[in-house]
Amino acid sequence: MKTLEINIDEIKRFPTVTNPIKADDLHTPQAYAYSLRRAIVTDCNDRQRAELVELLEGKDTAEGVTFNNTKLNRDRLHIWQNSESRKERAAILGEGWQWIEGLNHGTQPGDVITCTDGTRGRVTKASGESCVIEFETENGQRLSVAGYFRYTPSEQSETADERKAADIARERQEKPGTVNTSWATDFTPDDFQKLKSRYEIADEDRDIMGRRFHTGEGLWTVDVFVSDYAGNEAHALIYLLTGEGEVRANVLSLDHLRQTLTEAKGWTRTA
Repeated sequence: MKTLEINIDEIKRFPTVTNPIKADDLHTPQAYAYSLRRAIVTDCNDRQRAELVELLEGKDTAEGVTFNNTKLNRDRLHIWQNSESRKERAAILGEGWQWIEGLNHGTQPGDVITCTDGTRGRVTKASGESCVIEFETENGQRLSVAGYFRYTPSEQSETADERKAADIARERQEKPGTVNTSWATDFTPDDFQKLKSRYEIADEDRDIMGRRFHTGEGLWTVDVFVSDYAGNEAHALIYLLTGEGEVRANVLSLDHLRQTLTEAKGWTRTA
């Protein structure tokens, strides 16, 4: 390997000539310009050096792979760097994660996805007519992405809990009467825990009225308190506590609540 008369530490003070996907747990070789016409990719392993020499028509040196700093080479390198990031993320995620992109992706609301940079969330909106899906992260961010890893384990490796969690998420997206159709309140989570029915409840409705129910895990949870009759004895005022700590309210029929708040659909009565 040829040794260049350059100082790598000095070069790294300047901006890179490409913008690879970045994450704290990924290591993607960076490119630096050391003259107007030449650049270098540093910190390569042997496989990466060989690939880059061929891709960029570059030269293998002790400091890294040097190449002509043209737009074409920068574009080639950018694609290669992001591909390397994707390979490394796939290795980190392990079995059950599949790279998804393009149309006809088969992704559905409720699916768990991870972006190449490590951002993870649950799908809220997907369409076979678009390669872009929308998702919500564990801290409540609403984002969109066109290329991502989807958790799609085989039937043999998928556990009952994983199938249940996915079914619960899809249920929330498809069924009426969830947070999408409710309204905000000024209650805090502590206020929610202190809620009680204020009026008399008929004996035949004690299975649902004045009761609390729970579904989901982590931030993707919903707690429901069926409070009091609303307008007549066929409808009830309910309060919902989301995993993000928001308390919302809604009015639904008792028949609908009895059909929805069941163990078969992922709900557990807590009180």
